[in-house]
Amino acid sequence: MPIGINRLKDLRSLATFVVVKHGGARISELRDLSCLGGALSILNLQNIANANDALEANLKDKKDIENLVLSWDPSAIAGNSDNQTRVLEWLQPHNKLKRLTIGYYCGEKFPNWLGDSSFMNLVSLEIKNCKSCSSLPSLGQLKSLKCLRIVKMDGVRKVGMEFCRNGSSSSFKPFGSLVTLVFQEMLEWEEWDCSGVEFPCLKELDIVECPKLKGDIPKHLPHLTKLEITKCGQLPSIDQLWLDKFKDVVPRKIPMELQHLHSLVALCLVDCPYLIELPPVLHKLISLKRLVIKKCPSLSSVSEMELPSMLEFLKIKKCNRLESLPEGMMPNNNCLRSLIVKGCSSLRSLPNVTSLKFLEIRNCGKLELPLSQEMMHDCYPSLTTLEIKNSCDSLSLFSLGSFTKLENLAFRKYANLEAIHIPDELHHVDLTSLQVIVIWDCPNLVSFPQGGLPAPNLRMLLIGDCKKLKSLPQQMHTLITSLQDLKIGYCPEIDSFPQGGLPTSLSRLTISDCYKLMQCRMEWGLQTLPSLRKLEIQDSDEEGKLESFPEKWLLPSTLSFVGIYGFPNLKSLDNMGIHDLNSLETLKIRGCTMLKSFPKQGLPASLSCLKIRNCPLLKKRCQRDKGKEWPKIFHIPSIVLEEDESSKEVILS
Repeated sequence: MPIGINRLKDLRSLATFVVVKHGGARISELRDLSCLGGALSILNLQNIANANDALEANLKDKKDIENLVLSWDPSAIAGNSDNQTRVLEWLQPHNKLKRLTIGYYCGEKFPNWLGDSSFMNLVSLEIKNCKSCSSLPSLGQLKSLKCLRIVKMDGVRKVGMEFCRNGSSSSFKPFGSLVTLVFQEMLEWEEWDCSGVEFPCLKELDIVECPKLKGDIPKHLPHLTKLEITKCGQLPSIDQLWLDKFKDVVPRKIPMELQHLHSLVALCLVDCPYLIELPPVLHKLISLKRLVIKKCPSLSSVSEMELPSMLEFLKIKKCNRLESLPEGMMPNNNCLRSLIVKGCSSLRSLPNVTSLKFLEIRNCGKLELPLSQEMMHDCYPSLTTLEIKNSCDSLSLFSLGSFTKLENLAFRKYANLEAIHIPDELHHVDLTSLQVIVIWDCPNLVSFPQGGLPAPNLRMLLIGDCKKLKSLPQQMHTLITSLQDLKIGYCPEIDSFPQGGLPTSLSRLTISDCYKLMQCRMEWGLQTLPSLRKLEIQDSDEEGKLESFPEKWLLPSTLSFVGIYGFPNLKSLDNMGIHDLNSLETLKIRGCTMLKSFPKQGLPASLSCLKIRNCPLLKKRCQRDKGKEWPKIFHIPSIVLEEDESSKEVILS
């Protein structure tokens, strides 16, 4: 900070003041800057040699400062403890302060002004890395305090009643406005005496990495909505409520007092190796909306105990001994919307949930879904999203007949899936809600429903890595009339589009490594697609003989984006196929290692962006002013050349 800053008497904003040992402004120069307001950070306070300079800074009279940070240098060797104590004492701010952060203070105690009830406007306080202090200041008297964070206070072993009140009468109610309380990385903290203390407004309590802390958390938390207890291995009475990485601790039952957390909305049970059954108090958490159970390898069954009636989200992951979720667990629940089950290799059945809208199943090979028409109607009549990945090994035939409200359907790594069909008795069904279908890595899939997919509102269809699939759904041009995005990849047996062609609504088409389909490209009929704007084609066939692309009449003039990828033997772009694309704005070419030239007539005048990646011969010929292809492209506003996937872009214009 330059010397002489004290002459700027009308200065209203100073974000940072860094104290230096020699050659800079002393902190006492802040004395006359009475107009300072907003946020101020004073850093490297260990460089104050004379504590009287802090007193002369006169922060106490700067009533417009709202946010104050006081920090010592974490990398500096701790200096004179008494000097630091006096510095912090004399840096007392005005009592209109709203936010205060104190960091890396090495004094052994905090000043009396910190926590004084006169700070009526203080709403946020963070104390961090003050490792020499053995006790916390009395903060319960800060009537407006809403957020309190205590981090890395290694000298603190006990937090007692002095934390809540300082000589106040027993009728005084501390922390009357506190909403968020965080204790983090308190490595030596052993005891929290909070008996009789109420936190009437507390919504979030986080106790993170306090490995020596024992005993109970406060019991009167009527408005708590989030409770996180992580890496606190000595808290056996609550480690089932929010537990993470307690490998060596045998969980005990949740204390009955926690059933009074009527405002708790989220509960997570993580990494509980000895958890055998869910705690019976769960159904008494009447506001609970989200429940996550993860990495509980001993959990083998869920009893007929009811889950909370307001539960909306249930996720169970990596509970390998869990065999079933019984029907009786949700008799009064009409709120469950999302059920996610992942990595439960022994799970065989799911409960009937008529309200369910989102169902995701991953890595549950033994799971069986009730897919008869009658059972499916009873189980999931409201389902809008279904995702199955590497699961349900016994299911080879998937019926769409009863999923009349389904909007999103995804099958990934579904090795045993052979066919998607609609039963004859439901041939009249219209899948009017269906908007997205993703089918990826289903190596045994052979067919779609006979007669096609009656999905008039389907917007996106993605089919990839289905090596036995020979054709797309029939009658796409009449049954899937809203399709906008079609992606087909790694389907070597598909050799043509359906009879009648693709829907005229199609605006984006991607074809990747479909060798037979590429051989019949002149029969694609893209010229009949008036809405097609984006086309991406990839051909990685090393034996392919295609040297010039695209042919005349292959691409429609409506295209604004064309991507050409792979094509290992491609040497030139065909003039007749690309020059007349008078709407083309972006041309992207990638991985065409033999490509040398553009058409003699150049590229379309409408082109505004040219991107070339991993095309070494073409890149060399596109060098500014000296490359042979430069005269054909110099007029393009944006030209990007990239060496490979990991290299930085070279912007030419």
